[in-house]
Amino acid sequence: MVGVVPDYRRRGVGRPVLLAGMEYLRSIGVYDIGLNVNRDNAPALRLYNSVGFQKVRELHWFEFKLGDAAPGR
Repeated sequence: MVGVVPDYRRRGVGRPVLLAGMEYLRSIGVYDIGLNVNRDNAPALRLYNSVGFQKVRELHWFEFKLGDAAPGR
């Protein structure tokens, strides 16, 4: 997982971090990289697209928090 501390976002930090990670993976013999990103995360989508990632599928994530509500209500 890669991220940038909020105070440093939009300062050009993400691209070098991503590229360094990709180069490291290449150096150890990894040639296919997959990632997950929230479709509402426009800055991350722009970054990933700008370095050549392409959308190959969409995942739908469901959660249900157990608490006072019983399932099915």
